[in-house]
Amino acid sequence: MEQAEKRKVLIAEDEGSIRELLQELICEEGYSVDTAANGLEARQLLEKDSYSLLITDLKMPFINGLDLIAQAREIDEGMPIIAITGYPREELMTKALENGANDCLIKPFKIDDLIDLVRRYIR
Repeated sequence: MEQAEKRKVLIAEDEGSIRELLQELICEEGYSVDTAANGLEARQLLEKDSYSLLITDLKMPFINGLDLIAQAREIDEGMPIIAITGYPREELMTKALENGANDCLIKPFKIDDLIDLVRRYIR
């Protein structure tokens, strides 16, 4: 994998303003970012490109984040995954971790917390 590919992040988030903010923040850190407005778009991107990190919302149309996490694990079992959600139910976050997420953040989260996780998973 080339160095540029090792620094590529995929953001799957159906809320446009959040998706754009995440993209801007992660690009400012020097990473390349692709975005998807739903789980189906994200899966299609995962099937045709490789990423060093997936950040996914858990509630999205077409393919929800829980299913996307499981499908992403089948495509690239070693890729780190950060789940984000506005629904702070413990069982939802537990299910995300069981499906293969490495970490979960509850919206609204501190930007520094997200950036710290991104840096930790992309070295």
